[in-house]
Amino acid sequence: MLPKSAPLRVAAKRARALQITSRCPYLVLRMDSPVSPQCNFPRNATLVIALAAVLYLVGNAGVSLWDRDEPRFAQTSRQMLQSGDWVVPRFLDIVRTAKPPLTYWCQATAMSLIGDGAGGWGDTAAARLPSTAGIVATLIVLGGALTRWVDRERAFWTVLILSTSGIVIGFLAKGSMHDGILLLWVTIAQVCLYAILRGRATWPVVMAMSLAIGLGILTKGPVILGVMATTLLALAFLSWLGRPARVFFPEGARAGRPTHGVAKAIVSLIVIVAVVGPWVWLVEHRSPGFLYSSVSRE
Repeated sequence: MLPKSAPLRVAAKRARALQITSRCPYLVLRMDSPVSPQCNFPRNATLVIALAAVLYLVGNAGVSLWDRDEPRFAQTSRQMLQSGDWVVPRFLDIVRTAKPPLTYWCQATAMSLIGDGAGGWGDTAAARLPSTAGIVATLIVLGGALTRWVDRERAFWTVLILSTSGIVIGFLAKGSMHDGILLLWVTIAQVCLYAILRGRATWPVVMAMSLAIGLGILTKGPVILGVMATTLLALAFLSWLGRPARVFFPEGARAGRPTHGVAKAIVSLIVIVAVVGPWVWLVEHRSPGFLYSSVSRE
């Protein structure tokens, strides 16, 4: 028969075991192992991102462009480089209003560096390079941001799972399209939005979010604004349902009245207009009706 203190000792052992497993739910990795993410997050995260970058680059030049969108993006970028017209995108002899120009700019720049100018393997690899760079940058931003709000182990597993997901390897990081670049701007904007909701609306955060929104608009129009609006609506709906704030903000941080809030909002709007405005004015001047056609098509 156990003494009276035995149940207390058993309960203490169970609590200790629960605490350990909550800190490390993946028991395959020991916390004292040299490959444990908690042991050295910068080294392990850097290794994962570097290996992912190599994986994303493998085969990009050897596999020809396929589907309908990859060749269209690549050809438009190549014509932009050859013609010297970096304002109005054109596919063959037709003005291409499907997307804003940032993806074409990135692809044309890559083609000027490593392309062959004839639609061969060099241009193929160059057309896909911006997507690879966008996904790698997204992993870096995500890993760096998460370490500020969660433990390093969760940040490591987030980077690992995202970098090895099928849609990233097979589509976002290896496609001659805009999605990989757009994901980078959306990630930055969402991270900054989360920081603002936690009451950290500093000038660097506001400026970074504004630049990301502007570049996101230059990548795929106002889609990035829709993503951020959906996030705010979802949080408002869950708050209306009575969900406690700690579900979304573990430290209980709430966004109070930001200092210089009006000034920051005005500056943010100015930054977005400064990023998008010059191209909008130029493209409408050289190709009237471009924006209307683009919006109505999308």
